[in-house]
Amino acid sequence: MYKKQVLLSTVYGLNRSFSKQVITGFSLNRSGSLSPVIRIINQDYSGVEFEASEWAIVAEHLPVIDKFFTTEDNIKEVPEEFNTPIFMTAHEIVFTYSYGERAIILKPSAPLYTSNDDSGIKRARAYTPVIVMKRVSYLNLQRVLRCVTIQINRLREITDSANSCKDTLIAELDRRGDDASRDNILDDLRLVLEKKGLWSPALYQLLVELLSLYNHEYLSFVRSTTTTQNDHA
Repeated sequence: MYKKQVLLSTVYGLNRSFSKQVITGFSLNRSGSLSPVIRIINQDYSGVEFEASEWAIVAEHLPVIDKFFTTEDNIKEVPEEFNTPIFMTAHEIVFTYSYGERAIILKPSAPLYTSNDDSGIKRARAYTPVIVMKRVSYLNLQRVLRCVTIQINRLREITDSANSCKDTLIAELDRRGDDASRDNILDDLRLVLEKKGLWSPALYQLLVELLSLYNHEYLSFVRSTTTTQNDHA
């Protein structure tokens, strides 16, 4: 199944085996724009994706989550004060027990929908990805929290420039045609973007990653979305 790319990604492991990871980077939203996200995934790459505003809510509620994990008792059920989930725009954190240990569940507030076109026929399918996080993984999340927050702030600072670079790349690819050679395209784009004051090592890496997805489902969606927006402009 196609997995949405995270561009300019930074990965942080939440356990020794890296079976749980936090990934920061740019992801494509429904409007076709790049925006900073925090993705927490399992070993099979399933997981949840937070926008920066939702991540701020997670950070704000860390004292509550700390209390849940540090309260000592012999009752294997969730204390009444933690019966209410922590709600975000599109996600929630639920307090629970997993195999006799306290844990939190990070999941969407409502089921997500995807399409399966492997047979050429698109079928909508509802699913709810979840991340179950016990105390050890949560403590490791705390340890990388500052790094994740700093990285997201850096991405937010260059979001407008990243989208300008993406749009410039799409326009250049369309100008050259699908079958045209991509040789020297980065050199050509560098001249254009330098005139706009948009050239930097990070944005160069973003263009390299986008260019590697040329004719891939990801970039095809970007192009179709851009075309639709232009048609309605």
